[in-house]
Amino acid sequence: MRVNDVLQIRYKITGILSAGDKGSVYQARDMHFPTVTRYLAIKEMRADSQDPTVRATMIRNFVQRVELWMPLQHPTIPLIYDYFSEKGRAYLVMKYINGRDLEAIVNSVTDFLPSHIVCKWAIQLCDALHYLHTHEPPIIFHDLKPSNIMIDQAGDARLINFGMARIFQTKPTIGPEGYAPPEWFKGRKPTPKGDIYALGATLHHTLTRRDPRLEPPFSFALHPIRSINPKVSPDLEAVVMRALMDNPQRRFRSALTMKQALERLQDEMADGGKELDSRPADKIRRLYSQELRSGEHLLATLTNIRLSDWPWFASDFLPTDEFELYRSLLEGQGQFPEYDTRRTKQPDLTVNVPGSDRKARIIVLHIRGNKAYFKVNVEDWPE
Repeated sequence: MRVNDVLQIRYKITGILSAGDKGSVYQARDMHFPTVTRYLAIKEMRADSQDPTVRATMIRNFVQRVELWMPLQHPTIPLIYDYFSEKGRAYLVMKYINGRDLEAIVNSVTDFLPSHIVCKWAIQLCDALHYLHTHEPPIIFHDLKPSNIMIDQAGDARLINFGMARIFQTKPTIGPEGYAPPEWFKGRKPTPKGDIYALGATLHHTLTRRDPRLEPPFSFALHPIRSINPKVSPDLEAVVMRALMDNPQRRFRSALTMKQALERLQDEMADGGKELDSRPADKIRRLYSQELRSGEHLLATLTNIRLSDWPWFASDFLPTDEFELYRSLLEGQGQFPEYDTRRTKQPDLTVNVPGSDRKARIIVLHIRGNKAYFKVNVEDWPE
C-alpha cells in the first residue's frame, strides 16, 4: 500500500510506520472527520497460505480475536476502533500512538536506560497484564517482547500487536523467541505466569541490552543483571529474576503482586534510593534472592522479626508454602532451642509444612547473638 491510498472509502494512508514480510503498519487519517485531523494506526496482516480455506479460517480467527479485544479499556492498551478484510488481508484500525517501540529504544542508546524509568514501565505493563488476566474470560497476551511495547511521547508504556500476527501464520510459533517461558515448549496450556516470565525476559533485555534471542534458551540465570549493569539495584534485579524462574510456581503469583513489589522499589527510589536493609524482612529477602541466583540452598536470617514485617515479603518474594514454613518458626511451632554459641555443631530443627503431611528440616549453620543462620533441606520440600 502507498501513501494517499484509501481503505474502505474512509481511511487515507498518510505514512508507513513499519513494514515486514507478514504485514505493515500505516498511519492514516479518518476522512469521516474532514474538518478534524484525526490520525489512526492501521495494521495490515497478510496470510502466508494460498489455500482459500485456510485463509478463510485465519480471517475468522482474526475476527474472534478482535472482538475479544475491542471492549477492553485500559490506559496501556490502545483502543481498537474498527476492523475489516480486503483481498485476503485483514486490517485492524487502532488509536495512533506517537512514540517508538522499546526494542528500537534499547538498540538506539549507547548506555543503559535509567533503572527508575524501566521500573515505571514495568509497573505500567504489570497493571495491563493484571487487567487482561482478571478479565472474563482471562486473556493471555502471549506475545510480550520489547518490539510489542510502545513508549509514547509522554514516556508511558503501551502494549501493541495483541498477538494478531500469529493468527496469520500457517506454522504458529509457541511464543516470542527468547521471551517465551520454558513450559510453553513442553506443550502446557498458556497461563498468566507465562506472561510474567515474558515480562521478566523483556526487563532483563531492557536493563542489560543483552538480546535473549542471541543467547542459549532460558539462560538468564547465567547472566545476572548486575554483572552486566551494576547500576541496577539488587532489589530490582531480584524482582526480575523472580519473574524469570523456570518453575512457574516460583514466579510471582500474579502480575499484581509483581506490580506491588515494583511499586515499593519505586517508592524507595523516590526517597533517594536508600538501601532496603533497614527492615529485618528485607535482610532475609535479600539473602533469599542471592541464594536463588546462585542456585544454592536457601540461606536466611531470623532476628527480632515481628509478624507485621512479613506480609509484603511473603506475598511478593516467597511461594505461599515457603512463607508458611517460616511463619511457623515465628509463631512457635518450631522455636529455636537455647543454643550454646560455643558449640560448632548445632542440632537440626524439623517443622511441619502446613497443608501437607511432610516435614522440612531446618539445618542451623551457626548462631551469632540473637541471629540464627540456617538453610532449608530442599530435598524434603513439597513440589
